[in-house]
Amino acid sequence: MRVRSCPNRRGFTLLELACVLAIIGLITAVSLPIFNTYLRMGQAEEARLTLHGLADLVRGQPGALQACAAVPERPPTGPIKWTSSACFARLGFHLEQTRFQYSVAVPGPDGARFAVQARADMNGDGVASLYELASNADEIRVVEGLE
Repeated sequence: MRVRSCPNRRGFTLLELACVLAIIGLITAVSLPIFNTYLRMGQAEEARLTLHGLADLVRGQPGALQACAAVPERPPTGPIKWTSSACFARLGFHLEQTRFQYSVAVPGPDGARFAVQARADMNGDGVASLYELASNADEIRVVEGLE
């Protein structure tokens, strides 16, 4: 019995495969920081939208304003299930899950009637960021690097 060899075999060499893997690694190394930046921007936008909605709910409350203690108890480092307090339930504020700790301060900073706040450890390094919207302001104030 004769075995025929195929001299025209085609395939990739080890060098070609190593070059492809190096290119994939380079693309990953460049794109990962950019992806993380966009991820944090999206999370910050979540806080901004929620703060505007919460401020509208506080403005719509009749009578004297009441402060709401921070919920959850500690700023989360990732998404967690929202557990409401009686104060937030009275406002009609509810979330399915959150990445932030929300609170209502009465009176707010700089003579504001109130301020709604969102606090979170955005990158898990133990340092929280604060997003605050005062009743006398249109823009959200961002304080980063809180201990």
